[in-house]
Amino acid sequence: MRAIRIAPLSVVLATVSASLSASTGTAQLERQLSEKIAIICPKNLAVFHVLVILSPAGEERRQFIDHPLADAAREYFAGFADHPAVQVTDRMFRSSWYFGLNFIAFHYSEFPEAQQTRAFPELPELTEGMKAMMSQYVELARDFYSVSNFEAFWNAHAAEIESMIEQTAGAIRAPDLPQMMEGFYGREVERFVFVPSPFMQQSGMHVELEDDGRWTFYYVAGGDIATDTFYNTYFAFHEFGHSFIEPISARHAERLNQLAYLYRPLQERFRQLGYRTWDRAFNEHLITAGQLHLSRPVFGEERVTELLERERANGFQLIDRFYGYLSEYASNRDRYPDLETFFPVILDDLATLRVEEYRRPGLMGFRTESDRESVVVREVIEGSAFAEAGVQGGDVIIGLDGIPITTYETFREARERSWNQAAEGDSVQVVVLRGDTTMVMAIPVAFVTDYRYLEAKED
Repeated sequence: MRAIRIAPLSVVLATVSASLSASTGTAQLERQLSEKIAIICPKNLAVFHVLVILSPAGEERRQFIDHPLADAAREYFAGFADHPAVQVTDRMFRSSWYFGLNFIAFHYSEFPEAQQTRAFPELPELTEGMKAMMSQYVELARDFYSVSNFEAFWNAHAAEIESMIEQTAGAIRAPDLPQMMEGFYGREVERFVFVPSPFMQQSGMHVELEDDGRWTFYYVAGGDIATDTFYNTYFAFHEFGHSFIEPISARHAERLNQLAYLYRPLQERFRQLGYRTWDRAFNEHLITAGQLHLSRPVFGEERVTELLERERANGFQLIDRFYGYLSEYASNRDRYPDLETFFPVILDDLATLRVEEYRRPGLMGFRTESDRESVVVREVIEGSAFAEAGVQGGDVIIGLDGIPITTYETFREARERSWNQAAEGDSVQVVVLRGDTTMVMAIPVAFVTDYRYLEAKED
């Protein structure tokens, strides 16, 4: 039996099962680094990712798809932006990001043949109509491949892709990554595969392939992430972590769903990040905590402390708790031979949390441009406290509640001491420079309803 699950670093829409085409040769550049680490660059993925680049949706995200090879593709295929395959790709990308496209890539042989080589999994979402649409889409992509002479483009840039594979190899800071991750999570894996994807947006995805009970994990790295000596390894710990953790979470889904109320304090920020459900939020917390633990022996305690703070500031309100869970797990491996056996401990502790509604200061309501000498208001958000007070784009903030503002850092510190500590009904004095005029404003602090965690025993 063979199976594949495909999922992203930021958003997962679905988990799917299938089998991986065994095509190799010129279609799929690859290098075996060790018994358990390989690097591949499949042509199938490149075709679909180039179609995204040419689409209106891809053009809107041009700043995030900025690898030199992506730029070369824009120039080479510019005359085919109106091809029907591009139009359909635009709709697919807007509705499901890269997931549907990558799903198809792992079910079809390499272009130019692009024939379905594996049956689609039996999933409720995959209706006969959807399967027919995917088949029609591949037919359009096959035509695009032919009329655009994609083969010539691929061959012309083979040396650059091979160079990227070499750079990816040099950017793996943990050559013993397989042993580290297998030992930490308590599960053996057949192979770990890095997939640099220069035509894809800067992001990460993961794929798991089963072949008669033997699993191969794939880490798909968009843009130039795979060639960065820090992020290649750091994100590999994350993406391969999905492959270890998500199957365990799925087996504990019933208990996990009972804790769905814990999503409420995370909801606003996590929806922005694309984590729209509690199970996604749970997985991302646990995977990130594992990523941090595994990074410690590679990058050092100081760097991990900085990364932990960054994740905390990014809205991972429970990251310290999850990091603590894995610290306890790592210290008691004689009792917990693998993460699966420790899962009930995590769920039991989360059940001690409750969610409380409370009021807190909201945002000031502007976007800033800052340099070493000033904090400039770039845009005022309509309806915000600053907008209501008359602050305008171009104003320079030079004072906050009596504290001089000279840099963004001094502004951030002053905001924390004044605005963020205000009581409901308070106003904060803001001094702005508008042209040659200094203006002093007393701006009422806007309050919003939010949610926070409390231990169940707390009053």
